[in-house]
This record gives sequence, structure tokens and C-alpha cells, in this order.
Amino acid sequence: MSETTFKKINDYVKEIRGLLSKIKAKDYEGECFGPEKEFDARAVIEGAKAVLTDMAALIRSGKKCLQITTYQERSNIVGDLAELQDYVESHDLNKIVTKLNDLKPLLRSYGLRNSSARFEEFSLEISNLQILKGQLDERMEAIRVEQGEIESKLSEAVEKHNEAVELEKNFSATINSMNTRINSFNDAEENLKNIFDNADQISSELHELNKESEKQSDAINLFYKKIDGREAQLEKQEKKTQEYNETIENILEDNRNRVKEIEKIIAQAREALEYSTARGISAAFSEKYNEMKSGKAELFWVLGGAAFVLLAVAIGAWVFFDNEVTYKSILGRLSLVPILIAAAFFCASQFVKLNNIKEDYAFKSVLAKSLIGFSDQFSDNDSKGEEYNNFTRSLIAQIHRDPLGRKPIGGKINDKVGNIKTNFDQE
Repeated sequence: MSETTFKKINDYVKEIRGLLSKIKAKDYEGECFGPEKEFDARAVIEGAKAVLTDMAALIRSGKKCLQITTYQERSNIVGDLAELQDYVESHDLNKIVTKLNDLKPLLRSYGLRNSSARFEEFSLEISNLQILKGQLDERMEAIRVEQGEIESKLSEAVEKHNEAVELEKNFSATINSMNTRINSFNDAEENLKNIFDNADQISSELHELNKESEKQSDAINLFYKKIDGREAQLEKQEKKTQEYNETIENILEDNRNRVKEIEKIIAQAREALEYSTARGISAAFSEKYNEMKSGKAELFWVLGGAAFVLLAVAIGAWVFFDNEVTYKSILGRLSLVPILIAAAFFCASQFVKLNNIKEDYAFKSVLAKSLIGFSDQFSDNDSKGEEYNNFTRSLIAQIHRDPLGRKPIGGKINDKVGNIKTNFDQE
């Protein structure tokens, strides 16, 4: 059974060491762990490695471990290591600290830090570190070689870039030279046109000299042929130039027509937007007017006012015709009359308010429709003038007016309405 606990402890130590290597301290930078937040992530990881080293030293001592520990203690260590493995696997550093605090007193009681087994385990760790150092040195040397290659490639890339810049400069110079040659060709073509203008005079002079230059007739005939070829080339160039000019003129005319169509469409869209907005406002006011017109709220307040008036009259008649009542009951009944009259007055005022609101909706609906009907009559050469702005501003001010008169429209609201309309016209 002891061999089984030894093997389990050894397996857990190896497994936990592998899992600890997967925890990166930089992922927990700025965080602290433990009951008093006394450890950072790196301290927790190194502390766990130290405890595992003590565990390895404990089982390395062999028979001495059997002498200083009991089966129950080894079984408890196996259970603690199993829990520690779960915490390390889930990267729960707080629970790792808690479990390490449970294991430290137990390991301290065995005096492992000064034991030969602990020294052997420490020597083994140093050997492993030396191996890792050698591997790290080899890797650093490979990195230095790669860095040198990268720097060499970078230097080559810079040289190629400089060559490309130089080629670009040469290409620009070549283009400038070609432009100069083209200009020279144009000058030569202009001179050739001047020569053709004087061709008739030259032809007559050549005719007079024809008799004197019979020996050179072949050369003169060849010269004439060349001139005819040049004239044909010039005619072709003139035709092509004329065709190019006509094509460009057609394109410009087509673009001008398209610009006019686009401006017309924009104006129509803007006008349609104004009309649709006015129609929407008019429809909303008409809908509210129809809702209030078909509602029974006014009838309710009329019937309520009439009922309260009839009750007041009934109480007055009751006091007048009842001769057997005392003066206290008379005062009590008469005190109800002002309340009923006040209630009737309240119902009447509510009826008047509803009627005013209904009439206001009808009036504002007519105003919105008039904005559609009369907006075109205030335009000036297809652009909205000052009369249109004043007309629209006054209509919007009337639309924003409170039907009950509790919130009068002041100068600030009129200014805001005017600014909104001005911005809309500018857009």
C-alpha cells in the first residue's frame, strides 16, 4: 500500500509541474492573491513549485519517508495533491494559495528543507536549469543569426527601394524629354503647314525651272510625291482632329443637359418633400379633429353640467316647499347649492375647452393645406423669396400656438421657427 501512495504522490508532482508551466504570470499582472493579498501570480507559481520540490524530496528519501510518515498522512498528502491539481488545472490561484498554506505546516514538520533528499532534489533542479540554460543559449544564438539575416535582407530592401526611386526619377526625366520632342514635332507641323500655304508659289517657280532642271526631274517628281503624301497625312489628321472636337463638344453638351436634369430633379424632390411634410401635418390635424368630433366627451360634460344645475334647482325647490324643516337643515341644503353650481361651471368650462381644441385642430388643418396651395404663388424666378419665408413663418407660428392660450408663442419660438425654415430653404 505504501508503494501505491508513493507512486501517486510522484505522479501528482509530475502532473502538477506540467500544469504550472501553462499558467502565465503576465495574464494576472496587477492582481494579488492569498488571505491578505500578499502574493502576486509569480510568487504563487514559484511557491507551488517549491512545495512540489519538497514533496519530491520526501518520496526520494525512501525508507526514511516510511519512518517519519504514516499511511494516513501519505493518503492525506495524496488527497491534497489531487485537489491542488484541480485548482492548478482551473487556474484558480486563490484556492492554490489556500491549499499550499495547508501543506506547508505538514512538510515543515518533516524537516525537509535541511535534509539530504531535499539537497539531492535541489541539485537535480539545478541540473535541469543548466540544461535549460544551454538550450536557451543555443536558441539565443539562432535568434542572433536570424536577426543578422533579417538586417541583411532589410539592407537589400532599402537598396532596392533607392534603386526604384532613382528609376522613377529617370522615368520622369524621360517623360519630360518626350514632351519636349512632341512640342518640337508640333512646331515642325506648324512650319509644314506654312510650307503648304506657299506650295502654289513654289510650284510655279518649279515649273519655270523645270526646263532648266531636266536632269533633276526624277528627284523633283519624287519630291512632289512626298509632298502629296504629307498633304494626305495632314488631311487625315485634320479630319481626326475635327472628329475629336465634335465628340468632345457632344460630351460637354450631354453633360450640361444632365446637370440641368439633375438640378430639376433636385428642385422637384425638395418641393415634393415640402408638400409631403405639409400634407402629413394636415392629415394629423384632420385625424385629431375627426376623433374629437366623433367622441362623446363633450356630451358627457354637457349632461354633467345639466345634471348639477337640475340638482341645484331641486334643492332650492325642496327648501322652498318643505315647511316642516328646521333652520339647520335649511342651511345644510343651501350649502350644497354653491357646490353644485361650481360643479356645473366646471363641466361647462371643460366643454368649452374641448370645443376650442376641436376648432383649433380644424383651423390648423386648413393652415397646413394653405401652405401647399399658396407656396407656389410666393416663388420668385424658381427660388423662394422673402414673401414665402414670411408666409411660412407666420403659418408655423399659428400651428405652434396653444389652443387654450396657456403658453403664448413669444419671440424666441418665432425666431426658432424662422431659423428652421431658413435652414431648410438653404438645403
